[in-house]
Amino acid sequence: MGGLVSLDRALAGAPWYRKTNQWLQSRSDESVLVMRIAAGAVLLLSWQADALLVPELGIGAAWIGWYQFLLALLLLFRRTVPIAGAGLILFYWFQWRTARRPPGCSSAPPFPWE
Repeated sequence: MGGLVSLDRALAGAPWYRKTNQWLQSRSDESVLVMRIAAGAVLLLSWQADALLVPELGIGAAWIGWYQFLLALLLLFRRTVPIAGAGLILFYWFQWRTARRPPGCSSAPPFPWE
């Protein structure tokens, strides 16, 4: 970890590093747009693959895929992003509650605090 601090200090003096840092800082207003696009892409790909956010977690009901598609649509418009955010939290909660347990652990809860 200490080596990375030294590397960061050495890079901070490099002109190309400062120029890149300024370029990224000038585009910080667009960071929310990039996150919306990425979240929408993940939801659309999951919807297409009939999966819960990752391919390993398959879905058992068709409405879940359409819910993902709806969330991706809500991310298109700035005014509906908070609704999509609340929907994603609900979606993560649903995924957490319905997660498949590993083979051989059918009676054990998926998390130690349950």
